[in-house]
Amino acid sequence: METPEKYQSIVMLRVTQVVIAAGIFWLAGFGWFLATLPESGQSDEGLSVDGIVVLTGSPGRVQAGLDYLAWGKGRRLLISGVNRELARETILNAFGGAALEQACCIDLGRNARDTHGNAIEAAEWAGQHGFRSLLIVTADYHLPRALLELGREMENVTLFVLAVDSHAPVLSMASEFNKYLFSIARDYVGPADTRD
Repeated sequence: METPEKYQSIVMLRVTQVVIAAGIFWLAGFGWFLATLPESGQSDEGLSVDGIVVLTGSPGRVQAGLDYLAWGKGRRLLISGVNRELARETILNAFGGAALEQACCIDLGRNARDTHGNAIEAAEWAGQHGFRSLLIVTADYHLPRALLELGREMENVTLFVLAVDSHAPVLSMASEFNKYLFSIARDYVGPADTRD
C-alpha cells in the first residue's frame, strides 16, 4: 500500500510531466506560428478588391491602407477600431494629403474594442456596401487571428491580406500566439475573452 507521501510524490511527478509536455507543445506551436507568418510588404500588384479594411494598432497600418486606396486597389476604406474621442478631421489631418484627398471614401469604425469587434464591424460595413472582396491590413503577427475572426463573420467574402511589419518584440508575439490559441479554442469550447 502506498503511503500518502509516496502518492503525493507520484502526483507531483505526473503534474511536472504534463507541464513539461505542455511547454514543449507550446514552444513547437509558437515556432510554427512565427515560421508561417505572412511576409510583410506589398500585396499582388494586380490586386483589385471592393474594399480595404485597416485594423488599428501598430504604426504603419493606416498609411498602408491609404496608399492602397490612393492606388485604386479598392473603392472604399474602413479604419476599424478608431478611438471614439478623436474627431474625423483630426484623424484625416494626421495623415495629410492622401487622407484628405480621399476623405469621401474613408469610413471610420468606432465600435470595435478587440479583434472580434473588428470582424463584426468589418462584416457590417461590407454588407452595407455589398462588398464581396476585401483587403485586410494589419500587423504581420496579428493576421492569423484577424483572418480567423473575420472568416467567421464573412464566410461569403473573399479576403486578401497585406501584412505590415510590426517589429514586435518576442513577448508581444507570444501574447498574440496565446490569443490565437484561445480564438481557435472558441470553436470547441464556446466564447472566450481574446481581447486585443
